[in-house]
Amino acid sequence: MEILVTGPDGVLGSNLVRELLKRNYKVSVLLEPNKDPITLAGLDIKRYYGDILDASIIDDAIKGKDVVFHCAASTSVFPPRNKNVVRVNVEGTKNVIQAALKHSIKRLIYVGSAASFGSGDSEQNSGNEENPYTNAIAGLDYLDSKYEAQQLIIEATKNKNCLQ
Repeated sequence: MEILVTGPDGVLGSNLVRELLKRNYKVSVLLEPNKDPITLAGLDIKRYYGDILDASIIDDAIKGKDVVFHCAASTSVFPPRNKNVVRVNVEGTKNVIQAALKHSIKRLIYVGSAASFGSGDSEQNSGNEENPYTNAIAGLDYLDSKYEAQQLIIEATKNKNCLQ
């Protein structure tokens, strides 16, 4: 099985890559241009370099893969309103969804944020996607963009089995 991981150089992504390799999957990663992170040094992986906002790069990296783990995100919270954060998190996710659909990916796994879920309370189980989003009050594009990207994923899964 061939797998692509976006955002492979963060804590979650680099550990995910190692776990996938340990399980004998063929792993490719999408890295930002001019990055060669030490967290991936020496690993037997195929590297694609490009901007997640470039749909042709995403298309090329996803082509021929069975599964995509979409971990890439901009996590910046300063300044609180940041158009680049929104572009990376929302437009980047759109690019991944479109390429996954185009190439009939068997499974797309999206790494969201706990802040994108409506929180639970003492009367209810943990928070989940069915609870109302309440973090807009924080005024952070990071939180709002992760929520928006999550909604894109949820909508895509309603229409296409390959994303479920």
